[in-house]
Amino acid sequence: MLRSRIQTAKLTLLVWVLEKKKRTIEQSGLSYAPPEVVSGELRLSNQSVSEKSSPSLTDRKPTLQQKDRDIQLPGNSVSAQLSVGSRSIVATVGDSSRVLALDVASGERCWEIELLPPIVKVTSIAYYDGTVYLTALGLSEDTWDTGICLAVDFTSGEQIWTTKFNRPVYDVAVHENGPLVYVAGTVYMLNKSTGERTWKHITTGGANEAPVILDNEVVIGGNHKITSLNLATGAVDWTCGVEGHTIRVRAGENSIYYSSSSIGSNSASVGSLDLNGSLNWDSTFGKSRATAPIVLQDQLLVGLSKPPEGLPGTDEYKQETSEIIAFEQQ
Repeated sequence: MLRSRIQTAKLTLLVWVLEKKKRTIEQSGLSYAPPEVVSGELRLSNQSVSEKSSPSLTDRKPTLQQKDRDIQLPGNSVSAQLSVGSRSIVATVGDSSRVLALDVASGERCWEIELLPPIVKVTSIAYYDGTVYLTALGLSEDTWDTGICLAVDFTSGEQIWTTKFNRPVYDVAVHENGPLVYVAGTVYMLNKSTGERTWKHITTGGANEAPVILDNEVVIGGNHKITSLNLATGAVDWTCGVEGHTIRVRAGENSIYYSSSSIGSNSASVGSLDLNGSLNWDSTFGKSRATAPIVLQDQLLVGLSKPPEGLPGTDEYKQETSEIIAFEQQ
């Protein structure tokens, strides 16, 4: 949380070499992009804040911090990040949104593009076969229903195509046939060469991220159900009802894993389906929120949180607690 007396903030990309022993890495400041593990390195971005005399946030000086040098970056915070080989693709947010390709070893900027208002926040980044795919949206009252999907050449940063939507665009997944984007209530398949819409599927709510692609199927979570679509046509192949409003799905070797949170009931569920949509198992917890599951070798990891109980300052008060639960993959 930012305090009121702030003068400067540094926007940094940190690269840590992971050791086999257990380590704790402290990160200060703000970040909207999750950490990544790439070739034994943990890559994360943050905005570290120093307390000085001025309450203004206009004097922020973003930097790329790499070993013994700082390289200035635009923007106030990182909204999305993706590592591809020796490069990190980083999207920053400020008066406008900028996307930079950075060489992790040297800190050199390979290319940079600017997305002008009304598009001011990149929400996701994906890569496939030499192309970077970005989704972005507007944040003001007048532009909240504006979004785009943008294709960029990975080597040069040249913009290949842009597809506009009259709804916010939240996430993108990529297949050899083209990108699939989640646009506030609808999944679109786009032509990878032109960005033209190939098909669309309207969801029932609750989904806020791109679907999972399995062979010739597109699997997405929605309000109390998981749906599999035909990759070529977008037609529904099967549907499985599950508990929860917000459902996130991930692919295992022979299973589909999901986590869900139920609004108002303080419960979360974690479960598994086979590739035909039949339920393998599920577990329900007295928690309010569940993170997206992480498939890691032979384990499934899910973060769960329990809301605070009672009134602050009373003996009955209990702070919010969180935990990570590991399941064996089945």
